[in-house]
Amino acid sequence: MSLLLYEKHFTLTNGMFDEYYGIKPYALLDIFQRIAGDHADILGCGTVFCNKNNYAWIIVRQEVYIYNNPTPMETVVVKTFPHTPSRVECKREYEISSINGTLYAKGCASWVLVDLSTFKMLKSDNIYPLGEFIESTLFKDKLIKPMNVVSDENYLCDYTVVKSDIDIYHHMNNAKYAELLFDYCDYKAVEIGHFAINYINQIKQNMVMKIYKYEEDLKTYITGTCDGVIIFTSVVDKK
Repeated sequence: MSLLLYEKHFTLTNGMFDEYYGIKPYALLDIFQRIAGDHADILGCGTVFCNKNNYAWIIVRQEVYIYNNPTPMETVVVKTFPHTPSRVECKREYEISSINGTLYAKGCASWVLVDLSTFKMLKSDNIYPLGEFIESTLFKDKLIKPMNVVSDENYLCDYTVVKSDIDIYHHMNNAKYAELLFDYCDYKAVEIGHFAINYINQIKQNMVMKIYKYEEDLKTYITGTCDGVIIFTSVVDKK
């Protein structure tokens, strides 16, 4: 197996599912982040590398397609591989399937390497060791940027960022945004076929987001702002 392709088995816990036994969007993103971190460590550009240089990998966009639903306590196969990186953007793809090969979900995240001293994005087109990159069959183009739906008529509620939302970089963790999507869209987890999130600005504990929601056909668009600044835009598609 190529060094640039990594796979691992995960056992899904009951807490990853909603009351209708559908896997939650948050669970998918959390699994993706975990295996990305493991693979980055193996490739020499993960935790040790970042801590040594005061760097951090930040997700700017991600997108997920859900095809089938796994079951609680099932052991699944999770695969990940990076795309050929551009100058600053490193896209990474994910796949979750059953032991027997049934495809459950595919995802892709656009990562950038940031210097925490200056908060500037770093050149990272040479970050991975030599090897043959795997060509994507699904995420060939740029990940989508869901539209901004901020308007008075689309205002839904205020959301205060709580302690449990915060990660080691002192901002709301990227996977946590998926909980907002799930809470504010009117779908069961098993009804979700696709979702995408565009992370525009960071938000920290005790800050308040205004949440805006717009529904069109089988799509729900959700945007969050803070003090007039857009924090994220997103879309959830019903199957």
